[in-house]
Amino acid sequence: MKSKYQSELISFLVFLTFSVSSCKNSKDNSAVNSSVDSVEVNNEIAAQPAEKETLPQNTYVKVFKSTEQGDNGFGYDIYVNDKLYIHQPHIPAVAGNNSFASESDAKKAGEFVSEKIKKNIMPPGITISELDSLGIR
Repeated sequence: MKSKYQSELISFLVFLTFSVSSCKNSKDNSAVNSSVDSVEVNNEIAAQPAEKETLPQNTYVKVFKSTEQGDNGFGYDIYVNDKLYIHQPHIPAVAGNNSFASESDAKKAGEFVSEKIKKNIMPPGITISELDSLGIR
């Protein structure tokens, strides 16, 4: 049989569990309520999608002749808002330090990664299967 002390202890623990749980939910709800209030106050911000604000305004690719370690291939640079964002002298996702065999391969890969950046896909990496689908390797 349970003693009176054990029953009181169990009751206290149940009460404590519910108290902590309700406090946590109260804090979570107040955070939600404060963010809702800020959206209601500034309707102009609420009308614009958040994704639009984070997308790069100006993204472009420049292909260059790779001269690293006597290499005669090509690489690419990606600029976002006129600042160098990615410098890629080698074929990404492929073992080794091989550059692109042709200027057009480097441009295709650079434009593919650039599109990922424009769509806010981060990190904007490229896989071997994506290179294969572009006809690069």
